[in-house]
Amino acid sequence: MMHKLKYVITNALFALSLLSNHSNATTQDSDARTQSIKASNPIAFATKVIADEMYLPGQNGAPDLSELQLNLVAPYPLTEKVNLINKVKLPWDTRPNDNGTETALGKVNYQAFFSQATPMKFGSDSEVSFGIGPSVSFNTSQFDTTMFGDNTTQAGISGLAFAKSGGFTGIAGYQKLWAVSGDDLDTQSIQLVAGYTWNNGFSVNMAPYLSQTGEEDWYIPVGLGVGQFFKLGGKVPMKVIANAYYNAKVPDRMGDDHQWQFQLGVIIMAPSIFGIPLGPIPH
Repeated sequence: MMHKLKYVITNALFALSLLSNHSNATTQDSDARTQSIKASNPIAFATKVIADEMYLPGQNGAPDLSELQLNLVAPYPLTEKVNLINKVKLPWDTRPNDNGTETALGKVNYQAFFSQATPMKFGSDSEVSFGIGPSVSFNTSQFDTTMFGDNTTQAGISGLAFAKSGGFTGIAGYQKLWAVSGDDLDTQSIQLVAGYTWNNGFSVNMAPYLSQTGEEDWYIPVGLGVGQFFKLGGKVPMKVIANAYYNAKVPDRMGDDHQWQFQLGVIIMAPSIFGIPLGPIPH
């Protein structure tokens, strides 16, 4: 299985490399492109603070829904060959209740990815890296009006593959969580990303996040996004992203009430969090 996977990846990267060389005569990545790709790479050795707002306008008289996520990503070098990428997600959801809508803290999620410190290289500018590790979703929901699953603590596994060839990037990820206490609810999700980043730090991508809860149908959004990397004040590296998706398939409970979703995110990269050094960040 691993030999077949490596064969597929090698051929895919070779094709991407040909496209990259044809579309961009510059043979070396600029700093803006390199940092922009690192900001979007979930298993890169980079400390990040990510604010992510997802907005779903309501149709047919349904209320608008939204989720604001604060993600903290903290890497740590376990050995010379293995990094540990820690990620904590703090979600604040807005959803309907009997009095209209309610905003509260949702279920906090922790992920830990064990990834190789040095990606596998294919040629001069193509690489692949992998990450795998545990994931835990805690029973931290603060909603007064609870939904099925709010009282569940879940644990499972997450895996990611990241590929790069010139300005082309691709990400494939999968997460499966099983209920360990509370409501008997299992969830799974698939992340698929394909994009291109120019040397000025501007990028375009398709990044659908597919999810399934229990026995419900899959939630499948389809759309495009853009991003721009820059240094705030010439010092703080950050990336702003904006995406729009049409919800091609939704669970029955959502019906036709929320056909679109819009995402606005800010990624701030730093060598430490709250003054706590996390080791050198390799370039």
